[in-house]
Amino acid sequence: LVANRSLLLTEITWKALIVRAPPAAARCWSLFKHVLDPGTAAKVEVVTEDKSFETLSTYIDRDQIPAFLGGSKHIDGDPECRRVVAPGGLPPASALEKFSQLPRRKQTAKIGIVESVADDYS
Repeated sequence: LVANRSLLLTEITWKALIVRAPPAAARCWSLFKHVLDPGTAAKVEVVTEDKSFETLSTYIDRDQIPAFLGGSKHIDGDPECRRVVAPGGLPPASALEKFSQLPRRKQTAKIGIVESVADDYS
C-alpha cells in the first residue's frame, strides 16, 4: 500500500475531505496516516460529524456547502443537493452481484519455503 500510494493519491489531488465519518473511522485514520508519506497524509482529512462543517468551511464558502452539512446551499429546494452530490450508503445490490461474478485470478508467492496463494480481483 505504501509503495503504491502514488496510484491512490496522485500529485494532482490537492485535498480529500471525508466528513461525517464514524468516530472509529476517524480514529483509525489518525493512527494509520503515520505509515504514509507525510505529503500524502496531509492531503486527507477524516472528521466526525461534529467537526464536519468547521472543516468544510475552511476550504469552501458557506453558500456552497450543502445545507445538510451546515451550509446554506440548496439545489432545486433540496438541502442534500442530490442532483450534484452522490448519496452515501451501501452499494446497490446489482453492483455487488456483478462484483461477485468477476473471475478470480490466483496469485502465488513463495515466502521462504512456505507457499502463499491469494485471490486477486484485478
